[in-house]
Amino acid sequence: MEEAVDASAALDPKLAPLLLFGGHGDATFLYSVPKRALLAPTPTPTRVGDGGVDDMMRGHRWWATAQGWLLMAHRGSPCTFLWDPFTGRRVGLPPDHDGTVLAAEGSHLRRCLLSCCGPMDPTSCVVVVIDLADTELWYCRPGDNHWVRLHQHPYQHSNTEHRDVIIRFLRQFTAIDGKFYSELLIGDDGLVGVLEFSPELTLTKIAVHGVDDDRRPTVYKKRTTCFVESNGELHSVVFSHPIGCDRIVARVGVYRLSINLTTTQGQRSAAWVKVDSLGGRAFFVKIGSFGASLDTEGTGLRGNCVYYSGFNGKVLCVYDMERGTTVVIDPGTNLPYHQSPQVLMPTFSGYHGGTTRSVENIYQVGPTIMENAYEVKDTKVSKVKRVVRFFEDGCTCLPIPIQNTRVTKQKDKLINQKKSKRSTAGRPPYRGEGASSPETKNSYHGCGFPLEPLKRLLGMKK
Repeated sequence: MEEAVDASAALDPKLAPLLLFGGHGDATFLYSVPKRALLAPTPTPTRVGDGGVDDMMRGHRWWATAQGWLLMAHRGSPCTFLWDPFTGRRVGLPPDHDGTVLAAEGSHLRRCLLSCCGPMDPTSCVVVVIDLADTELWYCRPGDNHWVRLHQHPYQHSNTEHRDVIIRFLRQFTAIDGKFYSELLIGDDGLVGVLEFSPELTLTKIAVHGVDDDRRPTVYKKRTTCFVESNGELHSVVFSHPIGCDRIVARVGVYRLSINLTTTQGQRSAAWVKVDSLGGRAFFVKIGSFGASLDTEGTGLRGNCVYYSGFNGKVLCVYDMERGTTVVIDPGTNLPYHQSPQVLMPTFSGYHGGTTRSVENIYQVGPTIMENAYEVKDTKVSKVKRVVRFFEDGCTCLPIPIQNTRVTKQKDKLINQKKSKRSTAGRPPYRGEGASSPETKNSYHGCGFPLEPLKRLLGMKK
């Protein structure tokens, strides 16, 4: 049930989305993505708030959600509640008496989801806490007396050796219209599981036939998949890595789950469809935590972009789907590099703040350093100029060339044929090429793109 409002600890909604650094006992720092500013009065960061947000974070363990609400667990007591940092509203949850739901020892191995935009209606909102290291979860509704624990997910896999697959299935749940969706890949096909509390716990399966090869390109050694709800539909954001290290992202692809309403033998089917636009919206993805979408009108954010963090410490990356380029933003030179921020989304689904600004105004001009780079487009390489901008507030933006993802299967076939001919000619492989296509080579080692500025920014060793 809703509790008293503490407006003294409220943030300005116009600052959202925010990157939240620290907390869990440490000092709290906030970086406003629309304002491009670290919320500190001096170049050296100080605590945010005076007896407000910072004290709230210090006194509780907390977990961010895609709806902007924070799940709070009071230190030293079993009290748990949901907190809106932009209004100060609280919604009480069942106490964690035995300390297993939000255990202090494994608090970093928990993930919180809400089934709806806000928890104000206890009849429709379900709070789910997922154990990221085991096949169990907990759930409750606001006003309940206790948490309900599920020792094993209702989806039963015949092979016990696939425990890790089930864990990945659980940790990728995404809420859409009161239901929780996740994907389970089995060979070349897969399925989407839909978990629903209505009010009994049920799980339905949607077969995904012929998983698109474009989502799982063989030329990349590793990929990271995150799911985002946008306009009531499930989207998959796939980050492809040319080598085993996920700090380098060679490709970003976005796909929408198209569900066939007709059923075959009592089961629905679906397919992943590649999209080239987000309808003017922006996706915010925190790797290993959650994905969320936001209408960019009037926010100062650029639409059709994927904002993501979690691969490279404190930095925020912005992938522009229209331009095919990625910008790396350093939120503050005084922030430790290893601190990976949480994303604090606005709690108002229809919130619009500020005035709309062009990308030139968003990435304002400062002292510049020109760097040579290469732009890869349908496997054709053209040399272009890119600009490294150093802002007055210490924020750094580094545009990174990224390959165009519109490569057809026919082109892939030609690429492999050309690669085979070069191999038979006795040419030694390019450094880092391995089994990758010339696209990967051109994007990094083969084309001569200067990686040193990026390595210095990300703190990578040579």
